[in-house]
Amino acid sequence: MGLITSIELRQRDVINLCDGARIGCITDIELDTCTGQISALILSSGGLFSFLRECRIALPWNRIECIGEDAILVKISNSEYDAFFKSNKKRKTLANDSK
Repeated sequence: MGLITSIELRQRDVINLCDGARIGCITDIELDTCTGQISALILSSGGLFSFLRECRIALPWNRIECIGEDAILVKISNSEYDAFFKSNKKRKTLANDSK
């Protein structure tokens, strides 16, 4: 796999390698205008009624382990997941930790 469009990215499930859970879907992409590179993927925690309590998270590019045909694999610890996806904040940014 070489090139991928933003529409194709949005169609893939985002899966956490730490526990195998689907953590949301991509709703947007953050670009660094100085370098022209993608700096983060913006995720929205899913669910049938996610529009009632939307939680958005900026997932730094270096947290992505693999972009596959059907899914995007990321590593987010349980404590990070709890802190970001289960909070009442509208948007948070994960720490830009290196692997």
